[in-house]
Amino acid sequence: MKPVANMLASFFAALGLGILLALPLEIYPAVENLHDLQRAGQILIFFVAGLAGISILRNGSPIAMRREVWGALVVVLALGVASSIVSKKPFWAFVEVSVFVSCLLVFFVSSIICARNPEKYKYVLHCAVVFSCLWIVLKFFILYASVFISGLGAVDPWFLLSGFDNIRFFGQFSIITMPLLALPLLVSASRKWIFWFLLSMWWCLLIFSGTRGGWIAIALVAFIFFLLGSGARKWAIIQGKSALSGLLMFWILTGPIPLICGMQVTNHAVDRLNASSSGRVDLWSQAVDAWWKNPLMGLGPMHLANTNQGRAAHPHQLFLQWAAEWGGISLIILLCIIGYALHEMFKQIRQRGEDGKGEELYVCVSASILAALILGMVDGIFVMPVSQMWFSVLLGCLFAEHARYSRTNHSVPISKSMALSFLVLFGAPIIFLLLVLVRDGSNHGNRQQMQHSMSEPIQPRFWLRGRIERR
Repeated sequence: MKPVANMLASFFAALGLGILLALPLEIYPAVENLHDLQRAGQILIFFVAGLAGISILRNGSPIAMRREVWGALVVVLALGVASSIVSKKPFWAFVEVSVFVSCLLVFFVSSIICARNPEKYKYVLHCAVVFSCLWIVLKFFILYASVFISGLGAVDPWFLLSGFDNIRFFGQFSIITMPLLALPLLVSASRKWIFWFLLSMWWCLLIFSGTRGGWIAIALVAFIFFLLGSGARKWAIIQGKSALSGLLMFWILTGPIPLICGMQVTNHAVDRLNASSSGRVDLWSQAVDAWWKNPLMGLGPMHLANTNQGRAAHPHQLFLQWAAEWGGISLIILLCIIGYALHEMFKQIRQRGEDGKGEELYVCVSASILAALILGMVDGIFVMPVSQMWFSVLLGCLFAEHARYSRTNHSVPISKSMALSFLVLFGAPIIFLLLVLVRDGSNHGNRQQMQHSMSEPIQPRFWLRGRIERR
């Protein structure tokens, strides 16, 4: 049965990756909003990951994770459940907990499949990233040309970078995928100029988006990696050179070409070059006030979307959001897990640089994870469905690569009782999210009409209109 289980696991993993690829590509008929469609796609990926997980359990694959980390994750989950029970909106709190648990499932499935077939997984993952980015770049050029052909009169990044309800969501996606595009430039790949052009254009589009946090995140990662050894330094230098190339392309596309054709540029990225917090300081102070009201257990997961947060349903700051919603105790444990993981990651990057053993993929994925964490200090990257899924997949890949290189014996064998626990732990949240999708999907038209009549602002959280106080 093991070959059959392996085939099923690979099939479901490939199906899930295919759905993930389709989320930001806008290859489906026009819908009212893309965020809700991407959330629905995320729940479908969770279901497919659950099927892959069942196949993996039948094969008895071990998970190489320290028992202390296992225990910490269980405590964080238990605290989230307890906080949800005592919250004002337990239903939506459990929705958030279910998303967290399901992302953990995607992480586990990704890590196990990567550990089984590292070379194949590396190839498929990179092809997926290149395909997604290349599709968006090609669509950008088509839309850019259409602006001049149709005579729309203005070059607008919000029009050119379609596929996301907010151009900042594109910034989140580009930050996660940017480091991986440098992989062919770190190895002996043929036709490197194609990948160099793609990486430079990806920088151009990131600058186009005006995502200041993204610029800073990649710059900080490049600075840190420049100090971590030869392989990481080479990655940082490639990113720096491609950023300059991207800046040149951005200037050409927004300067000489529109000027010659008599076109204007609206929502210009240059207008974002200021020290304004865009209201984040107010959001952060409100999150601190919310945490202070219940410092131990928090308001409850997703409950900043149940308070008067002004312009947003989340504070654009990962740790403040976690403290306010999940509580201070949970935040301390989470910080310990992240701190330990980053310490191990930096240590292995140095070791791989000294040994010169297959560090390219590890460096690129590490850069993606670190860039996402840095961006999470000023952005809601860990709230949006597309970035949540890519982060979970890449984290699983990083985890598997780390364990394969270190060859430490921290594997936890999966017994029958553990397999049953896994089915309950991950199966129940996925079923719950599917029911939420069916419920809200069936009432989508009436709910949208009601929200429009009440002039409810678009403040994304679980759904695009993320406020839960009226639900």
